[in-house]
Amino acid sequence: MSLDEAWVREHIANAPPITRKPKPRPAVLAPVSERMAAAVKANPASLRLSAKCDDGVTVIERPDQRRPLSHVTVIEVDANGRPLLVQTYDPTTNTAGLVKYEGGYERLGARHEYNPLDALRGRDDD
Repeated sequence: MSLDEAWVREHIANAPPITRKPKPRPAVLAPVSERMAAAVKANPASLRLSAKCDDGVTVIERPDQRRPLSHVTVIEVDANGRPLLVQTYDPTTNTAGLVKYEGGYERLGARHEYNPLDALRGRDDD
């Protein structure tokens, strides 16, 4: 087990429990024709729901197409107040995890070693 794994396991053990429960989503039941039901069954992604607000603005949504954002709780910060370790919770999958940050940004798995000045070097330069 590497140092990073031990560090993450220690923080998982000491992390506060997640007590949030996903909010229930409102549901709308409406009678539709057989033709409409067959079309939605054949292509559920084509369904749109629209409503007009009191101020005249029309709201259009696709049911079950938007994924709720995950909840993020900052556990540790650096000397500048930027997050170092955060706990995430995804209400769709009901999963939680810890994410390390560097300089206030999430650490990414892949790094890019591109140097734009390399284009100015000659073929014989080392």
